Amino acid sequence: MTGSVVSGVPYSALPEEVVAVLRERAPRSQIASIDRETWGDRIVYVINFKDEVRYPKLYMMADGTVLKEGPR
Repeated sequence: MTGSVVSGVPYSALPEEVVAVLRERAPRSQIASIDRETWGDRIVYVINFKDEVRYPKLYMMADGTVLKEGPR
């Protein structure tokens, strides 16, 4: 699999669908980092939260589809 990673994506650059999911799933969380990765032909946003215990890392496609979550 080939791909690329863009680190340090600002919250304001996220697609509206991704922002909507973040507001629903983690409304009171603080984001530690956002990375944009290319997985084949898909764009995936990797969101890390400061409170990793309550808010595990999210892998989300640009349309807001959550691909994978860490353990709770």
